[in-house]
Amino acid sequence: ASSLSTLRSLAQRWANEGYSHARLRLPDHSDRDYGAIAETLVTEATIAWILDRCPQHAAEIGAAGFHLRSQALAALQERAVPDTMLCGASVHDTKTWSRARELGVDYAMLSPVRPTASHPERAAIGWPEFECIVAAGSLPTYALGGVGPADLADSRGRWAQGVTGIRAFCD
Repeated sequence: ASSLSTLRSLAQRWANEGYSHARLRLPDHSDRDYGAIAETLVTEATIAWILDRCPQHAAEIGAAGFHLRSQALAALQERAVPDTMLCGASVHDTKTWSRARELGVDYAMLSPVRPTASHPERAAIGWPEFECIVAAGSLPTYALGGVGPADLADSRGRWAQGVTGIRAFCD
């Protein structure tokens, strides 16, 4: 789902289904193309967009937030964006989850809970490990990886804020 028209359609569908935010994740696009698409979608404001390329650009164009990749957590000394914006992080283990919490992010996406087609090389942590990591503190954490809307009730019984994904929400 990378063309602007497809993203517009998805944003409208998500808004109609009651979702308020979405992360704009376009790994195959250049920074220039990503920026142009981001500016258009943020301006249209069908839903609130969370960007993941440049925190300064996200703030300048009025995005709802910025999402950090797990690799970026170790290098940061402070939160990547002002407190007026959401700040999230992708995490994969206790170390990166704890670092995200230390930086004061608003939420984490812990993955992969189950095996995924997009990252077959990464071992799934499973629900028991997810629970163990998340029970350690007060950082709202979404389950990611092999989960979808049908897993929402079960995930909340396992300390998750909710579930998130790509395929489960785009197909």
